Amino acid sequence: MTRALTHTRHEAALPSVREARKRLDYVLRAAGIAAKKRDALALGLTEIATNIIRHAKPAATSFEVRFYEDDNRWTLEVLDDGGPFLDLAARLGDLSWQMGDD
Repeated sequence: MTRALTHTRHEAALPSVREARKRLDYVLRAAGIAAKKRDALALGLTEIATNIIRHAKPAATSFEVRFYEDDNRWTLEVLDDGGPFLDLAARLGDLSWQMGDD
């Protein structure tokens, strides 16, 4: 059974990334997640949210953080209301040979 541990909404601004990270860390600590895993999840959130703020075209006005738990895994979702990163498709195309896609 999937259980939502947190769902927060933040303004798409760099100071909000810090607040989102603090809130996520609080939930992860309360869930008893080890420090190394908390750090990895917090870093992932920070990188994703920062990229949303800096690179989405059109720019995002907000982003949401959702963290779920089920029987054998955790899921971190970061959603936003902005557009895509314009050069992401080109970058993925350049890496396709490394990922085994033809």
